[in-house]
Amino acid sequence: GSGLIEARFWQARIFLAERSPLHDRQLGIRALTQAADGGHSHAALLLGTMLASGDGVGRDLVAARRYLQRAATKLPEAQEALQKL
Repeated sequence: GSGLIEARFWQARIFLAERSPLHDRQLGIRALTQAADGGHSHAALLLGTMLASGDGVGRDLVAARRYLQRAATKLPEAQEALQKL
């Protein structure tokens, strides 16, 4: 349900935080992808921007556009990010 998706997003944020004692980029990307694929708009925005820039993941503009388009239905900042691709 939506509670699990929200938990995955926050789990991702903890794993991706450089200063977190639980820092683990691979687990963070996995949790972020699960949240984004589950419909979490902020996760889709974050993953899309990471994919667009290659920040911690392989650069993939096709996937970046897909995630940003999902996020853009709810988040104006995702619309702005899409325009910059």
